[in-house]
Amino acid sequence: RIALALVPAFIIIMVVLSGQIVNLKRFIPIAVVFSVIIAGVVVSNPAIVQERVDSFVERWNASPPHLFIASQWEWALSNSQGPLGEGLGKATNSTRIFGDVTLVETYHPKLHFEIGILGLLGYMIFLTHLTIVSYKDYRKIQDKTLRNYASSFWVFILLISYFPYWYPLDTDPVAVYYWFFAGVIFKMAIIDKQEQDQTKYLAREKGEQKGKQRIGRQKSRRRKVV
Repeated sequence: RIALALVPAFIIIMVVLSGQIVNLKRFIPIAVVFSVIIAGVVVSNPAIVQERVDSFVERWNASPPHLFIASQWEWALSNSQGPLGEGLGKATNSTRIFGDVTLVETYHPKLHFEIGILGLLGYMIFLTHLTIVSYKDYRKIQDKTLRNYASSFWVFILLISYFPYWYPLDTDPVAVYYWFFAGVIFKMAIIDKQEQDQTKYLAREKGEQKGKQRIGRQKSRRRKVV
């Protein structure tokens, strides 16, 4: 249900933030193809599509996301004991084999419940620093192909770092993609710098060779004149 609304929104956000909106003409054929496919699916399976839409509307009316997130924060603030929280794993489903856990369905209230306000602030500072550094690194990339990939990866990191609904950084494979893409951005910046240095070195070597050849030709002309 949530994908029905978020996937189109995330695609639009990614196109804008990654700077690909200037190349919008390139996406028109792809958009047309997808529109035809989606229209075909809707026409061939109207009952299923209508069921998904009705389910989404019913879920939204029963528990609007903004009210649900607010209620999760209210619960976490009222039940968290002290600035260091209740302890790691106290609201994580995968730790239930070790004892009783509490179900918290949004990520940041869950962090507040487990590690308290100090831990939450420290973790968000870390994620913010990661987002800023990865942005600066991807902006340094000069190769257009690498830069396009890096911009998409950075938008993914930005969205997941502050995504208020669900708990993506606790769930496979999103958590794996998050840290993997961050590492890829940093490595892309290093690779791009190495490529640029190599290009400059080769250009300098080529210039020196041309200079030596020019000097050699001048010397040969002088000998012929003498």
